[in-house]
Parts: sequence; C-alpha cells; structure tokens
Amino acid sequence: MAGTETTYDIREATPDDVPEIARIHVDGWRETYSGIIPDDHLQSLTYEEREKMWSRGIPAHRKVGTPILVAEEDDGMIVGFAVAGRSNSSLDGYDGELFAIYVHCDRKGRGIGKLLMGESAARLLSVGFTSMMLWVLRDNPTAGFYEHLGAHRITSRTVEIGKKQLPEVAFGWKNLRTLVDRLKR
Repeated sequence: MAGTETTYDIREATPDDVPEIARIHVDGWRETYSGIIPDDHLQSLTYEEREKMWSRGIPAHRKVGTPILVAEEDDGMIVGFAVAGRSNSSLDGYDGELFAIYVHCDRKGRGIGKLLMGESAARLLSVGFTSMMLWVLRDNPTAGFYEHLGAHRITSRTVEIGKKQLPEVAFGWKNLRTLVDRLKR
C-alpha cells in the first residue's frame, strides 16, 4: 500500500523466533564479513548450528533478566535481534555488554538497529547496569554506527576467526543513561 510506513515492535524473543534469528545471524555474518573473514569459514556457518545456539540462549538470557530482543514488523516478520547482558570482558568501568545486534540485510538503514540498541540499553539500565561495551571487528563496515551513537573506543585486541588473526575494537558508553536518552530523541 503506497504511503504506508512499516512499524517495528521490539519484544522478547521466544522459541518460535529461533529459526529466523539464526537465519539473520548467518546471513548477517556472510554479508558483513565477506572479504574480512575467510570465505570458507563464512560458508561453513549453518542455520542449524545457530538454531541450536539460540535455542539455548533464549532461556539462559531470560533466566538472568536480560532477554534476547527481536524487532518484528507489523506483519509479524522478524527483521533483527539484539543480545545484551552482564559483561564477559574485564574492562574496568563496564558492567554491561552488547553481545550481538543484527538487522536483516534487506532492512538496514531503517532505524531498526537504533530501536534494538535503545531497548537493549534501557533493559540493562532497568536491571541495574550503568554502562555498556561491545567488541566489533575493526574492519566491520558498520562500526561507525556505534561511534555515531556516542560510543568511545576503549581498547583493541586480536581474535582468531576461521584460522585468521583479526583486529577487534572495544567501544563503550560509560553512562548507559546518556545512551538511552540519546536514542529516545
């Protein structure tokens, strides 16, 4: 219908969402990391493996109060997801971590990532977290998204993916409230 704008609902993921989360995750890696991560590694990723991973992840995150979130179009299609929780990193001053945020390849540039980021940050804040960080491959073309949202580069490290050493950068927000307020505008 011409003139109709799609709306997005951000909600907690359910087991029924697992196949689409897995598809978005694998397709997102293949699109985003083509030319960065070895092609044979990207092609070895399977929807089935990711479905197993997310089937375990949904109840685990819900149990600790930091559920996996999905972005759903008004027609019910899942078009993105985000995962945040207690930081696994030992970076001083960062208690929360964004582990993953992916938007369907055909839906990028529509504000879905900002909606997922805003709700993830708000949920962390609501359960007592005060800051948030994330790791992103240095050559990830979407790394500027985080800087645009006010993140600061914290540090870097090297990780091995697909038998290749890759530089990774940590971004962070010392004040989670500032990020939440920024994304409400």
